Amino acid sequence: IITPEIYKIMTSPFGGLEIKVNPKTKIMAEVSSFASFEYNKVTGIQTADDITQIMVYMIGIRYFFNNWLSVDVGTRYQTNYTGFADSTVTAAMNIAVPLHRTHEPDTVDISE
Repeated sequence: IITPEIYKIMTSPFGGLEIKVNPKTKIMAEVSSFASFEYNKVTGIQTADDITQIMVYMIGIRYFFNNWLSVDVGTRYQTNYTGFADSTVTAAMNIAVPLHRTHEPDTVDISE
């Protein structure tokens, strides 16, 4: 049974900030959260004490090679880590697919 307390814990806020350093580089900061579920193996009952909210903090940079290819490099820290030494460094490559070029929408004349 999901109680109001559990709904409150399962709400996951998020947000971010980007600052343009130059035409090809942005500094990014993000905050998000997720719920961590610990199931009671003996009783099988889920209570609000079995669910914890984990906050995630990330800071990094995004570098654009061109308008469709970029790379992100950043550091991620979660509140369930034992200290800042457990932070992880992540890197990801982003490829943008220009979908607006793959389909020519039908034009409709509504002036009649």
